Amino acid sequence: MEFIQAKRLKLWFARQSDRALIYKMLTSPETAMFMFDEAHPAPTWDEFCEEDDHYYAGEASEFGSYLLIGYKDQVVGSISYACEYEKVAYAELDIWMHHVSSTGKGLGVEAINLLLDFINHKYGIRNFLIRPWIKNTNAIKAYKKCGFEEVTLERISEFYSEKNIEENGQGDYGEKETVNLYRYI
Repeated sequence: MEFIQAKRLKLWFARQSDRALIYKMLTSPETAMFMFDEAHPAPTWDEFCEEDDHYYAGEASEFGSYLLIGYKDQVVGSISYACEYEKVAYAELDIWMHHVSSTGKGLGVEAINLLLDFINHKYGIRNFLIRPWIKNTNAIKAYKKCGFEEVTLERISEFYSEKNIEENGQGDYGEKETVNLYRYI
């Protein structure tokens, strides 16, 4: 099993057998309150399973992967990346911690920085996006600690293909509720 080690954390690449755990963490009440509401519902299991299998190959993929975040021999969250090679090569990240007790300790910041460094060295990607919900203020603060800066939707369109802009340009929460964050390494 391929993994990335840091001082406090270990990230390992998810396998097909981890898909249910990742979905359970995503839709747990502690996670969901920061990511979903009636206007922005969590994906169903079937919708979640529509993601390509390469995200769960148990090893790094040039197109993207899910990784589990381990801290003190426990799985505390999930982080993922999707690499696109459209107008400019970039990776879009997503992260969630399973329990509120795992937040506020810098674990997310450490996991993001570890993954950014890995993607940059493995694939030469220097442009990174993350697009959280405007209501997830603590996560936005953490992303800014990682060097991400708020940018306009026009800036996002510099990376996305026309098709991707049409399908995903507004973000998961719509133009007014998606915060567009960018980092260049």
